[in-house]
Amino acid sequence: MLADEYAADAGEPAHLDDAVAALGELLAELGQTLQTQRTQAARHAQQIEALHAVQSRLLQGKSWYRGILEAAPDAILISDHKGLIRLANPQAERLFGYQPGELLGQPLNAVLPSDGHDLQQTSQRRRGIRSDGCELILEASLARLPAQAGAPAQLCILLRAAGAERQARAQTEQEVRGNADFLANMSHEIRTP
Repeated sequence: MLADEYAADAGEPAHLDDAVAALGELLAELGQTLQTQRTQAARHAQQIEALHAVQSRLLQGKSWYRGILEAAPDAILISDHKGLIRLANPQAERLFGYQPGELLGQPLNAVLPSDGHDLQQTSQRRRGIRSDGCELILEASLARLPAQAGAPAQLCILLRAAGAERQARAQTEQEVRGNADFLANMSHEIRTP
């Protein structure tokens, strides 16, 4: 039976030649497709490598800037357009008596009470409030940070406790007010039967 089929095929060499030619064309197309895919894969590998290099540089830059913020001798707060604290360096956390990360998302007014008008001055003395309620006298420098990536401008505030003498005077005044209030209450209690 196979011999008959072979003989029939042998009688029609044109069909076999056509099939071989078509198969050769398909193989050539597959070879071109494979070469194109190899070229694209190599290009994608180069792009991925370049992206990894850019990502590595970005992470190094971010780490460098984070190091600057953490090493800065002054307290630094950055608040968004809603008045919420978006960044606080370790010095700001220590100055206001907060644990790392506790200031993030808090209203700026929680640590720097404001009527809104004093945020227009670039350098000023400010009253600050620690987490335990104690008041601080601070020297503040303010700068508007430009808007970026669709986010509105932010406010950067550099803070430093006022001189020791002024700080001690403010604390003494607070204690005197507390003592005066205590004496007034005690006097009232003694006079009232």
